[in-house]
Amino acid sequence: MKIVKIEPFVVGNPWKSWVFFRLTTDDGYTGISESTLNGFALSVVQSVKELSPYFMNRDPHDIERIAYDMFAHVFSRGGMIHKSAITAIEVACWDIIAKHAGVPLWKLIGGKFNEKLLCYANGWYRHERTPEEFAKSSKKVVDMGYKALKFDPFGDIAGVVTLKEIRESMEIVEAVRSSIGNDIEILIEGHGRFAVDSAIRIANEIERFDPMVFEEPVTPENIDGLKEVSKRSKVPIAAGERFYNIELWADVLSEGGVQIAQPDIINSGGISHAKKVAAIAEAYGVGVAPHNPQGPISTAICVSFGVSTPNFAIQEIFDDFNEPWTRKLIKKPFEVKDGYLYPSEKPGLGIELVDEKINQHLSDGSEALNLFIKGWEKREK
Repeated sequence: MKIVKIEPFVVGNPWKSWVFFRLTTDDGYTGISESTLNGFALSVVQSVKELSPYFMNRDPHDIERIAYDMFAHVFSRGGMIHKSAITAIEVACWDIIAKHAGVPLWKLIGGKFNEKLLCYANGWYRHERTPEEFAKSSKKVVDMGYKALKFDPFGDIAGVVTLKEIRESMEIVEAVRSSIGNDIEILIEGHGRFAVDSAIRIANEIERFDPMVFEEPVTPENIDGLKEVSKRSKVPIAAGERFYNIELWADVLSEGGVQIAQPDIINSGGISHAKKVAAIAEAYGVGVAPHNPQGPISTAICVSFGVSTPNFAIQEIFDDFNEPWTRKLIKKPFEVKDGYLYPSEKPGLGIELVDEKINQHLSDGSEALNLFIKGWEKREK
């Protein structure tokens, strides 16, 4: 079996260009993957093309070797773009070999450790940044069966923030907690916005609302700052969506920098990489909650990972809050039922592209979300 064809598909989801791939082997097997990276859709596609000598005409069963060659043999390091390109091939190879074996992918990477995966809703707030609007929207999410939800109450504030800005943001958090009650988990998103001192002040303020986590309080490059916030916060800290190497994870986890690890599987090298992150996290008693504000293929990847991972904690999901047509892009998309995702019994990832629908929504890759401008929450193009 050899890889003989690679097809990229850039889909124009209004707020973020989704990047899908399909590999084909010489004996007709196909595997799909996703490598969506906000702001770099065409860069990922081009990187996969440039890395093609390292995977074309190779046996897809040799996943670790192929991924290693795509990373190490070019010598240069291309960051998240490079790792997203590796993911495009790595995940598609997993999909191929699971189909070839006739089993769901999760059976090849650990089996069914978890029968179902608790989810938290994200992307549910697409309105004005007021306590009243957040309260109404959060209640609707809970009425849909979700038992956990995440939101960023901070608008476009960043860096060193004022007491007035903190209090305005806390009014939103309080409105959500009052609307949904005390039995629903809330996760507070920071989007890497804050200086260390402001992040600590915010962590102290949100404690009274009993959040599950305070996510990405400081920039991903500020590792010492992350550790300091974690040390001084009584609220558990989650981070890692923009970490893309094992060495960084080992450093952060060994010094208690996070209490929940959030690797983005499709931006950091694929399933094998995420499994290694989970193993390191498990050694330090840390749960894993994969980052997933992406497309429906990413959701399928996360399901295979989560079902087979002992220290899986909770899964981010946007799918119910995207444009309605996005569900038609693939066959048998995963659905959240009563707050949980369930594994597929179909071979591979359990899904396939619907080419007709994909072709109706192809894009030039210009869709991207700027999280640092007023009104970004509306997720408009």
